[in-house]
Amino acid sequence: MGQGDVFVAFLDILGFKSLINENSNDELEELYDKIFSDKIFNLFKENKVNFISISDSYVLYTQNNTYTSLLQIISAVGVLFTISMANGLPLRGAITVGRIFTRKNKFNKINQFNVFGKPLVRAYELESEQEWAGCRIDPQCFLSLGDKMEYSINRLIDFKFIIKYRVPLKDNVYSEEYVLNWTNFHVTSLGGTNRLNIDLKFSMHRKKINSFAVKLKISNTVDFLIFINAIEAE
Repeated sequence: MGQGDVFVAFLDILGFKSLINENSNDELEELYDKIFSDKIFNLFKENKVNFISISDSYVLYTQNNTYTSLLQIISAVGVLFTISMANGLPLRGAITVGRIFTRKNKFNKINQFNVFGKPLVRAYELESEQEWAGCRIDPQCFLSLGDKMEYSINRLIDFKFIIKYRVPLKDNVYSEEYVLNWTNFHVTSLGGTNRLNIDLKFSMHRKKINSFAVKLKISNTVDFLIFINAIEAE
């Protein structure tokens, strides 16, 4: 079934290979139960946000591309980001907009559900370019709101849901754009913003953090939290 334009988020669990290799299935099940409680699914339902999870990837999408839907998906992603970080599963993601197609079939008691479309590819590309635990927001999300664009941006900034930031990308490139201020979703304490605490979140569940690639992501994530703290202290 084709849909009109909707907002789509693609999220990736950082350090997933190490997580799987270093933990038993029972340990992983216990971890996922902590993150995906009834509370988070009720939030998705209340915000009318659809959610799909497979392996290390999460996909969320809305019913349309109104300002309310953008607010709802940002809220859902923000809470999921914070809960995941607090439980040692740092995420990286992107939110974009466009037309997707969904198809649900049932054949010989086998359920099949497909979601596909250009926004999924776009969100994946935007997500995979980044070198931190964070979530960028495609400018097309705001442009799709037409004459409500400026109002929507200002409201989201007022709510402290988004903030403009120099996003760290691969090859030491930076791109100034709006990102999710996931630190504002105070569902649980992250235990401060120093390097030791962020190292702990990345290394929880026996995940390895010795490589340069992981250390870079940790450093860039710490820089973002320091940036947020400096603004809040003004």
